[in-house]
Amino acid sequence: MSSFVQVGRETHRQWVVLCLVLLLFGCNKSADPTISSTPVATPIVVEGTPSPNQLSPTPRPVIDTNEQRDELLKAVSEAIEETRKDFPGETAVCFVDVESDMKLGFNADQRFESASLMKLVVIAEVFRRIQVGELELDRPLTLQPDQIVGGSGDLKNLEAGTSFPVSVLAEKMITQSDNTATQMLTDFLTKEALNKSIKNLGLTGTTIDRDIYDFAAIDQGLDNYITARDAALLMKQLARDELPGSREIHAILERQQRNDMIGAGFPPDVRVAHKTGELTGIVHDVGVVYAPRGSYVLAVLSDGVTDKELAIESWAKLSEKILKLYQKASPSPTPGH
Repeated sequence: MSSFVQVGRETHRQWVVLCLVLLLFGCNKSADPTISSTPVATPIVVEGTPSPNQLSPTPRPVIDTNEQRDELLKAVSEAIEETRKDFPGETAVCFVDVESDMKLGFNADQRFESASLMKLVVIAEVFRRIQVGELELDRPLTLQPDQIVGGSGDLKNLEAGTSFPVSVLAEKMITQSDNTATQMLTDFLTKEALNKSIKNLGLTGTTIDRDIYDFAAIDQGLDNYITARDAALLMKQLARDELPGSREIHAILERQQRNDMIGAGFPPDVRVAHKTGELTGIVHDVGVVYAPRGSYVLAVLSDGVTDKELAIESWAKLSEKILKLYQKASPSPTPGH
């Protein structure tokens, strides 16, 4: 009996030593520097898609004090007010510091015609259905004659009867702002379901009541609307990985082919995920930017634009000014760093 107890004690001591060794090894293991709380792009695999290694890394944000963050947002506010003052049209701007959730709003709740910003709602609903198992990315949709519409994108040049997987349509709808791809997805999802999705996303000033290229519906009082606050909220949810498929959507938005407003003139190592929208007299852009002092969301909407080129240049300059503010070092060293 005593021999059994002695063996048991010896075995117990061996297990204790082994556990201590494993624990010490785990504690001394260095942290993975690539881990980040912001979405890491995980591209849908389609022709021409870059590998994850080709995508720029997410920077670790500089930790500012509350006072420094207040000063930073004050400078951002001044830049926005200066831009709006000289802008050739009516404007709305919403800015969100993602880390602190501090917000700036300028006419942020006024409803504007959404133009191609409605495509953000469409892609959000696509990936919601994928997450709940109601849809697969390789599901083919067939182009119908009445879905071939004008405007941006290259699918309008193809013949009816051609089929495309949902993954390709989602990619083209965002990166090329393809209107035909948008119509195919809108018909498949239905406007009724998209408006339900809008409410579930917490977007209070957004509606989808007409097809993407149905301008005759406007004369009947049917249109698509969005607010700067809603657009910024959607992007903040994306940046915080709170949307179904956030990382996949994020990757597509990073491959946006039009970059003449948010992201114009940015260094190649600054990640930007954004979507533009344009109609006659309307120039929009909304996106999330990852900068050294943290990520932020910028939504810029306009209507009644009298000079489109000047409007685009104004939004580009504002975007660049804000990035410079978020690239600068803190006014004084952050305690503990």
